[in-house]
Amino acid sequence: MANTLAYNHLAKHGRSHPSGGPRDTAMYKTSQLGPGRGKVWHVNEDEKRLMNMYGLRGEKLVDAVGSGTINPVTGLEEKFLPALIAAAPAIALLVLLLLQRMVVLNKEECKKSLLQNN
Repeated sequence: MANTLAYNHLAKHGRSHPSGGPRDTAMYKTSQLGPGRGKVWHVNEDEKRLMNMYGLRGEKLVDAVGSGTINPVTGLEEKFLPALIAAAPAIALLVLLLLQRMVVLNKEECKKSLLQNN
């Protein structure tokens, strides 16, 4: 997302969950195909990094774990974690998804190798 004056202004109004956790100091424009359907979310830097790294899968993880409340100042959806513990299931799911992808890629490589040797 572009680091525009408007986004910087909106990011200042990000909040953190009352029970603690990182403050939502970043803005993220979701993809049209993702759970946000092209909307802008208040997120923290870790959530933004996760979505930038993993795209649609990252958006789905943040959407599943994030609070989904509406910021009363900006009217935008917030995705702060309900508690720091809530990050553990998202990380575990991400690891499982990555392992699953590695297994699929490994199977494809084995098939190619067998076909080349025959």
